Amino acid sequence: MLNKDEINSRLKKSIQGKIPKLKCIVSGLERSTSMDYLKTKEEKFGSIENFTKHYISSEAVKLLKQDNNIIVIKDILNPTQSYIPNESLINEAKKYYGL
Repeated sequence: MLNKDEINSRLKKSIQGKIPKLKCIVSGLERSTSMDYLKTKEEKFGSIENFTKHYISSEAVKLLKQDNNIIVIKDILNPTQSYIPNESLINEAKKYYGL
């Protein structure tokens, strides 16, 4: 099994020279990011890979804090895409966002 440093090293190599993208697990929307931003999240999430797996956009976090339903949030933020949020992954991610 790979340790945290090996996983981060492999992830960094795989996205080296590319613009990293984050996909919100609530809305399905993607956004570009930087390695510097990913590195700032590494400590809180344990690894960059774990952060990207559990990424929730700030807009979605705000709506979750208002006790909105996950499907309602998805429809507000991304009404045209047929993305189906994974509720168990979202529930797992909530601990990182204080939800």
